[in-house]
Amino acid sequence: MDQDLNLQEQLENTNVTQVEEIIEGSSLNYQLISKQKQRKWGGALAFNNKGNLLAAASKHDVKIWEFNNGYVTNPQFLKGKSLVKIIKFGIQSNFLVAGGSDETMLVWELQKNTWKFCTQLVGHKGRVSAIIISKKDDSIISSSEDGTIKIWVAQGQNNGWICQETLKSMTGEIYSIVENSTSDILASCSENKTITFWRQQRAIINNEVQWKKFQNIRNEDYGTKICFIDHDKLTWQPTSDGQLYVFQMNPRNLLFELKNKIILGQGNYDFHYFESIYSNISRLLIVRHKYRMYFLKMDETQEFKIQQIIPFSTNWNFAALSSDEEYFITWDFQNQEFQVRQKNDLIHV
Repeated sequence: MDQDLNLQEQLENTNVTQVEEIIEGSSLNYQLISKQKQRKWGGALAFNNKGNLLAAASKHDVKIWEFNNGYVTNPQFLKGKSLVKIIKFGIQSNFLVAGGSDETMLVWELQKNTWKFCTQLVGHKGRVSAIIISKKDDSIISSSEDGTIKIWVAQGQNNGWICQETLKSMTGEIYSIVENSTSDILASCSENKTITFWRQQRAIINNEVQWKKFQNIRNEDYGTKICFIDHDKLTWQPTSDGQLYVFQMNPRNLLFELKNKIILGQGNYDFHYFESIYSNISRLLIVRHKYRMYFLKMDETQEFKIQQIIPFSTNWNFAALSSDEEYFITWDFQNQEFQVRQKNDLIHV
């Protein structure tokens, strides 16, 4: 069964009324300010770093809108080759990478206000499952259902990208990868219930930077959603028990250990196409379990507390947060529309 095209086996709908819940004592509230129909299948959303562009999957294509004061206008259409599931903007420069339900990634650049196709990255032997763009825009890290992670490096102006290194997890299909805030640790989660950690280091012989596996954490269930918090904390969600697991690095042995579990909701399988979001500005974490999106903030004791819950009528929903945390946008299969929310900090006296 093609899990991207046959939605009947995966898509769950409920009669949940979309009444948002603000937790008592919360200092955070994202309020709905606009809605806009987007009827084609959407599997990914992304803001650029400036927050003035929004990219969204539109079946096999990518649409890029201008984003201003909560509204999207003037779309440009980028032609893809397969069902788009991942979209990432460059951090410092104007380029975009999209991955789909095949084994490749497509790269576009913004040239004179028009997006131009640049190149296709070919190397994986399974569908691309996650993409990371480095903070300096000089490397792309991709994971795949073939069980590998590939490091692609830029070859200078207009010279494209080459695969510099391939990491083999030996743990089955990789569902997601993330990097920490200092970009020296990677973590991946896979179908065989394992979280794998990789550390960047220099080779003794040639002084080249390489990634070395240093830890595996075996769990009772497999998980598909994973997120780094700063450089030494990691969140992971199993598919079935409705909890958020928080791991922290032990400073003595530099290995990650389970620190806490946060109950989100009921168990049951949770469809995995949702990328957890973390922003260091207000230490805000956004995760999803089943039909609900949870907003959590880290307090002075380094513990996460739920601040707001947004329910949907389907588990097929996606989201993006602007880099300044001002806007939060969602798309869901049931409503088939963008919902834009604006941050409203609550002050308690």
